[in-house]
Amino acid sequence: MNAQVNIVRDEATPALQALSYKLAPDRRRPFALVLGRKTEGIYRTWFRRGEGDSANKKGWPRQHFWARMAKRTALVAGQTTADRAVVTIADPAIQMKVHGGTIVAKQAKFLAIPMRREAYGVRPSAHTMPGIFFIRSKRAGAFLARMEGKSLRVYWRLVARVTMRPDPRALPPRDQVSAELFRTAEAFVARSLGRT
Repeated sequence: MNAQVNIVRDEATPALQALSYKLAPDRRRPFALVLGRKTEGIYRTWFRRGEGDSANKKGWPRQHFWARMAKRTALVAGQTTADRAVVTIADPAIQMKVHGGTIVAKQAKFLAIPMRREAYGVRPSAHTMPGIFFIRSKRAGAFLARMEGKSLRVYWRLVARVTMRPDPRALPPRDQVSAELFRTAEAFVARSLGRT
């Protein structure tokens, strides 16, 4: 699945549009490219910052989600025109971060929620932990566990669905993006009109 989130698509503010109309027609596509590259940079920087700030709450190993989002954020230069730049995050996982929603088990009967550090980032179907077995409790639900000595250790809790809330910090604030783009646009127009 290759879902994409389009960050910028023909949504220039009136101020940016007014600046672009000051340019000669042959300078408008380069103007859109500059703004597209700037947008790509703003989002990549935001995601890299998130990677540095996103220590796992339980201290478990990082899955490098934000670094992955930074790598998958790109200007689609082939779709840039005189009045449009498209920047995408080509990873379906960003949709859930931005909008929230419910994840339902589709390819298996259950979703596996890790309960221990050793299970975090590991799929039970990978069979990397010998001795894992299924247990069900009427009160507590279903689990994957194994015996360790005389103790029963639960590694995953099994659920049919998980609902995630939107993360308000998943994307940079629009005001910040607009301000940075406007500064970049003003500098480009000044250079183009010979007012450096």
